[in-house]
Amino acid sequence: MDRTDDDEEDRGVLARLMEVLMDGGDVDSVHEDSLVHFAQAGKVKPALARNDPSFGDQWPLLGTSKYGLDMAEAWGLFRPESQDEFVIGVIDSGVDLSHPDIMKNLWRNRGEIPNNGRDDDGNGYIDDVYGYDFFDDDGDPSDEAGHGTHISGIIAAEANNTRGISGVCPQCKVMPLKFMDDTGYGYWGNAIKALEYALQNRVKVTCNAYGTYTPHKALEQAIKKAGQKGMLFVAAAGNDGKDNDRTPKLPASYTLGNVISVASIGQTGKLSWFSNYGKQRTDIAAPGEDIYSLDMGRRYKTDSGTSMAAPFVAGVAAMVWLTDPKQTYSQVKLRIMRSARRIDGLKVKAEGTLDAAGALMQSVDTSDTSRCDYNDPCHINARCTDTSSGPICRCEDGFEGDGWKTCDDINECAVDRPCHENAKCINSPGSYKCQCQSGFTGDGVKKCEQFSLCSISQIFIPCHPLAICYGRGSLGIPFCECRDGFKGDGREECLDVNECLEYNGGCDHECVNTVGNFKCKCFEGYQLAPNKKACLDIDECRENNGGCEHICINEPGSYQCSCPEGYRLAEDGKSCEDIDECAVNNGGCSQVCKNKKGTYECLCDPGFLLQKDGRTCKDVECKSPPRIAHAASVCESARSGSQPKCAVKCERGFQLAYNDLKCDTKGRFTGGAECEDIDECKEENGGCNQRCVNKEGSFECGCFEGYLLDRQNRRTCQDINECMLENGGCEQECVNTEGSWECKCFKGYWLHDGACKDIDECAQGKCDQGCENSVGGFKCSCKEGYTLGEDGTSCVDVECGPPPKVAHAVKAVECYGRSATGPKCDMSCERGFMMRNNTLTCGTDGKWRGTAVCEDIDECVENIGGCDPTAECVNLPGSFECRCPDGFDTSRDGSCVDIDECTDSRYPENGGCSHTCNNRPGSYFCSCPPGEGFSLKSDKKRCTCKPGFTLVPARSRDEEDQCQDEDECKGWFSPCSRKATCTNTPGSYKCECKRGYTGDGTYCRRRERGLSVDNGRQSVRPPPRQLLAPLGIIPQRAASREEPQQPQPPAEESPTRQEGNGGFLSAAVAGYGQPPEDIDDRVDDDACCDVLSLSLSPDK
Repeated sequence: MDRTDDDEEDRGVLARLMEVLMDGGDVDSVHEDSLVHFAQAGKVKPALARNDPSFGDQWPLLGTSKYGLDMAEAWGLFRPESQDEFVIGVIDSGVDLSHPDIMKNLWRNRGEIPNNGRDDDGNGYIDDVYGYDFFDDDGDPSDEAGHGTHISGIIAAEANNTRGISGVCPQCKVMPLKFMDDTGYGYWGNAIKALEYALQNRVKVTCNAYGTYTPHKALEQAIKKAGQKGMLFVAAAGNDGKDNDRTPKLPASYTLGNVISVASIGQTGKLSWFSNYGKQRTDIAAPGEDIYSLDMGRRYKTDSGTSMAAPFVAGVAAMVWLTDPKQTYSQVKLRIMRSARRIDGLKVKAEGTLDAAGALMQSVDTSDTSRCDYNDPCHINARCTDTSSGPICRCEDGFEGDGWKTCDDINECAVDRPCHENAKCINSPGSYKCQCQSGFTGDGVKKCEQFSLCSISQIFIPCHPLAICYGRGSLGIPFCECRDGFKGDGREECLDVNECLEYNGGCDHECVNTVGNFKCKCFEGYQLAPNKKACLDIDECRENNGGCEHICINEPGSYQCSCPEGYRLAEDGKSCEDIDECAVNNGGCSQVCKNKKGTYECLCDPGFLLQKDGRTCKDVECKSPPRIAHAASVCESARSGSQPKCAVKCERGFQLAYNDLKCDTKGRFTGGAECEDIDECKEENGGCNQRCVNKEGSFECGCFEGYLLDRQNRRTCQDINECMLENGGCEQECVNTEGSWECKCFKGYWLHDGACKDIDECAQGKCDQGCENSVGGFKCSCKEGYTLGEDGTSCVDVECGPPPKVAHAVKAVECYGRSATGPKCDMSCERGFMMRNNTLTCGTDGKWRGTAVCEDIDECVENIGGCDPTAECVNLPGSFECRCPDGFDTSRDGSCVDIDECTDSRYPENGGCSHTCNNRPGSYFCSCPPGEGFSLKSDKKRCTCKPGFTLVPARSRDEEDQCQDEDECKGWFSPCSRKATCTNTPGSYKCECKRGYTGDGTYCRRRERGLSVDNGRQSVRPPPRQLLAPLGIIPQRAASREEPQQPQPPAEESPTRQEGNGGFLSAAVAGYGQPPEDIDDRVDDDACCDVLSLSLSPDK
């Protein structure tokens, strides 16, 4: 798309115009000529609201250069449809996890517990809390080179934190995937593992700033598979100033649909002198010179390179994806490519540089993309070709199959036998190689010969004992050569070579020469690497986490402890103590602040609701309480928190039986109140000393038989004394009682037919043992060995006191002292316990001996408790509990009953669904009314209308909401040319040029008068295809431009690292997850040494 300064201004005016129209503001003028222009009073460019102190050093974000991203407009247009966490995987050298400007925007694996040495989430990686280190195979992706930290800051440095800088997408999270060491080198196999880890965690965008010129089939297949799973692979084009179309830098130059290759430009818009380029294999450019970002050790620095350009594209891709999460990577890539700001002569496929705002405004659909890009149906070892009839899959060279589900490796060694008879054939995925057998020389295909005169020559002219003889040339002329580690003519002399004199033998620290060899030693605090040359720092954090409670950060020759967010380092420098956020200003909470380990939360008093800010508490007002019978007055309103109870006053003669009428947090009155008649007799019997009879609004007193009511106070009843008249008719004693009287006999007599007769107490068995009766009395006696009790009748033996207390035992059933029935004490246990080993007995000394134990019964054994099959039985001391899974309630009989979230008051009304709520066992889901215009939003609860439709709310409960088609042809913004007819269609429209005109309907021109005749029919030559521009942007004609000169490096280049087989040997090159059967994961000598280097510019 051609873009000019005027285009940029018009596009900004358009964005502000749409905001004014949506807010109901006034627009000075809107008119249409051949083009549409927009005018608004007081055009003001949106300001950047950033308090990051070094934001002014980030020229690509400021808009000071027209070749930057101008994030002011982009951030103003950014409206994310999804609030879900968007993660960008940075496959690089790791990230400084302690840098304060990126800590909060680091991805966090919630299923992993830090530093416990366990794989808590079962994903195959231990302690991968913030990502993973595939170079050292541990869970600490801390940066040792600084490269990955710089890239991560460009993408997602925290914004508006009064610190450092701001990232392109501060809403994004960065997942550190380390596969390079502190020298900036790593192995292909580890890069594949990192890519696989990102896919495992559903990462949609990865940033890749590394490369080599050596092809690697396994990595290409891994990137292709990532595309099939929806991942966009952003890659730096390289820093060698080369044409990637001629000399492809990989992986940036792989011709895969999900790869977007990024070159570098400076503030002038010119291609950086170090940047690779290519009209076919390099997609787009982005700022890559003098980029200010994060550095290790909580510092900041400026760097240049295509490594700095790629993260800008990754960040903008994330923003584009957030505006519509349903997009494919192909659509996101197309929006970025189509919106590129054009730069004449720039040798990249998009012919321009990244435009963040343009990408957000650009729109595409599936018809704009190849079906092979967004939904590649082919096998991993096949190529997809999109045709009019659909995609076609063909296996790549070296593989055979249908291309769709099978592409098996062709074993050329077993089929064609392509090697020499004296050579062995080694098969590899998609290829093979021939290698002469031991003792033979040649190319392995046409030649493998064995010929030498060494055995004859050694008799006459022997070689030195430390030399080897081998044949030279076609005649096998003998030649003596000293063995490795020695030098000389091979016959007379072979002297030891001191390898330590040249480049210190390749040793990092100390080189020690030996006879015919040498060895490397390391300084204290370091250990020798597997290559026996490099010295690696001893990671004190690997053993017992360095003694650190939480995070251990290894440093060269030392280490330091750190704490996660919400904790601070204690005085011992190793343990972490919780920060009590509530101690300062109550944590910002308006009511209750509750501190937690590593965090805190705000709570509200009963009746108050926590607001969306998570800190403020407010109550709700309730009005119009219900009517209460016999109530004299009822409150007019109440508040759920400050005054929840509704005051009720009853009529005279009635009292408030109960009042639980309260205002709840939903603005409704709950509970009720009742006014009941006052029963005066209930309170102190109404003042009556005997009977009180309640009446409605009153009461009266009465007396029992034998009493008379006091005539004056009418409340007191006086007893009638019957004994005052003839002793009540009694023989011996008359006893007056309240309301009556009774006759009694003296002690030792009993009343019979009104007469008093002597009682024979001995005949009644009053005594336990001996008894002697007398007139009016008796006397008890005991046998020898017994003592008369305090009651004077019983004979008792020596007794033990109360038995000892036994835990969970109830009161003893029966306990005996020393008697004929024995000394045993029987007791029982509480419910849920059973008696074990009761040996309690009463001793002859009056003391208890032995023990008794009540043991808990486990009701969950063999489900004795009778829990529902879907519930979990949990044994408790003396009891048990049946616990139902989420989405179910426990009924009274213990069974699990499904919760209807659509109607249950514990859930949002209608389950939170805007329309239809559908319950299902343990869960529920929302659905929309029938009709082609509705679609469910990303929250899966609210229904909205598809583009091209407008919501028409229901006018009554009997009707449903409808999505009505928008007639785009009736608006004052006609999408068609004035010389065309606009026809509305469901959700869209169609433009057709009027008679006498030709074109696509949005642009119509008169038919040319000159007609050509073809088979008797007149045909019109169509006009050249026109570029379509968004509203408010003037289409510009493509200006002629000169081919730019190829970028030239400075006269004296800084030394760079040697890429390719640089001497780094990996133990193995990893496959992509579990390798398919058609990929041979055995690695030959050439493949094992492939290393990757950082894509920093040579001057850094």
